[in-house]
Amino acid sequence: MIFLVVAIYIGIGFFGSRSLVKKKCWREASAFLVLLSFGFALIILQTLDIKIPSPGNGVKLFVEKVLHLGYK
Repeated sequence: MIFLVVAIYIGIGFFGSRSLVKKKCWREASAFLVLLSFGFALIILQTLDIKIPSPGNGVKLFVEKVLHLGYK
């Protein structure tokens, strides 16, 4: 399963960034590769059955404590 995920991400990275590199859009290519790497790390963790915490709790804490918004 991991081999399949790696192969798919290599394909996405190659074909997605190829046109950006040809056009010399270095900022866009680097942003694309950073986001792709982040997604790759998350999917590898999920494939290895490592529990990934939901960001919903962090967003809820930020909205209630920092922005002082909430439901009554």
